[in-house]
Amino acid sequence: LDIRLTRETQPLSLAIGLCMVPALVTFLALRSLARDDENWQEPGSGRMLLVIRSRAELRRLTIVLGVLLTLLVVATGLRRRALLAYDPGLPIPAAQVLLYGLLFAVLLGLMYLASTSAIDRRAALFLDEFAPLPDPGAGDLGTPLARRNDLGAVIGAGGSWRSFETTVVIVAPLLTALIGIATGN
Repeated sequence: LDIRLTRETQPLSLAIGLCMVPALVTFLALRSLARDDENWQEPGSGRMLLVIRSRAELRRLTIVLGVLLTLLVVATGLRRRALLAYDPGLPIPAAQVLLYGLLFAVLLGLMYLASTSAIDRRAALFLDEFAPLPDPGAGDLGTPLARRNDLGAVIGAGGSWRSFETTVVIVAPLLTALIGIATGN
């Protein structure tokens, strides 16, 4: 049963793995795009659009990979459950699925962090150029700070809700494994 089940779940694992290769390359491409000064020679509006689109692509990519990795963890959990239904004495601990989910969450988090930190750096440079922090001794702090906040909101600088969303997507494989263990599935 173990060999047959392994053979039957291999195409799913292989398909998910093949789907992840272009996504991982895209993570690296986004990081490279943000780090290379040659890509940032456009006028202000072009650079602003590049930051916005880079963030959107990174978000979309993180969600897709989070879903794919979660499916892989679910398939692993189902395989474990099927094997234990066939032979309850098999030494397949629930922690194996948990570690699988943890491994994928860490890998996804590292890839996301490498890309987002480069995009965040580029966004900070953009903000400093087009909406610099005012001198604290200046009389009117409100107008320059409001401009900086408005521009930061447009290009996606900061934002705790986006950070929370991303964290949930990144730890989805781990959460799936934890829920499976907690419910005994």
